[in-house]
Amino acid sequence: MPNFINTIIIDSDKKSTIQLKLLLEKHYSNIKLLGIASTIDNAIKLIDKTKPDLVFLEIDLQGEQGFDILKKVNYKMFDVIITTNNSKHAVNAFNFSILDYIQKPYKLDTLKKAILRYKDLYGNFKSDIGIIKKSKHDYERLILPVHDGVELIDVDLITMCEAENDKTIFHLANGNLIVVEKPFDYYEDVLSDLFFIKVHKNTIINIDYIHEHKQDSESEYIVLKDDSIVKIRNLKQEIIEVN
Repeated sequence: MPNFINTIIIDSDKKSTIQLKLLLEKHYSNIKLLGIASTIDNAIKLIDKTKPDLVFLEIDLQGEQGFDILKKVNYKMFDVIITTNNSKHAVNAFNFSILDYIQKPYKLDTLKKAILRYKDLYGNFKSDIGIIKKSKHDYERLILPVHDGVELIDVDLITMCEAENDKTIFHLANGNLIVVEKPFDYYEDVLSDLFFIKVHKNTIINIDYIHEHKQDSESEYIVLKDDSIVKIRNLKQEIIEVN
């Protein structure tokens, strides 16, 4: 069974919608069209309900701005290919997480280039939980949606993750931070099987980076190999066994 790219089309122009639908059906058997929306409200409902991998988004929706959809949806783990009759939107489009830009009327070669960018980024498909496992290597990569696209990070380079309101902060071994606008609970579930353990209600750490466990009169904490300190409330058995 093929690995489908779950896709939706958002466009108020019926002629353009039919043209794109036919092109996808004819040339891409692994692209599954989940639905079509012609208004902002319907598009938001469709995205949150179907959780697509890829969205074809027209900017002008009966006088409304398609970009508003990207601001209002709850589900954000998808890529966007902008479709429009107006080239002036190209600059504005790249202020969002936009994979590519196609000007209408559609041409097969430009559509193929856009789809190829998606496949180059994710392989043949994007995993539902955001993990890519290499077939020839025993490591994983995590897909992190950021303000200007996505970051593909080797999981073994993540030292810890912590919650900050409705965002998740990833700490990397090189000292960099990546802030993702997605709840901490999601990544806790994804990483729990990959040698990460929860040491606090808002923090999970990579056990490979644990240096020592300490306790003083005021607090109990873990020191990572980069000398950063993670204060904890209740030390779990998994950490005791590591030290």
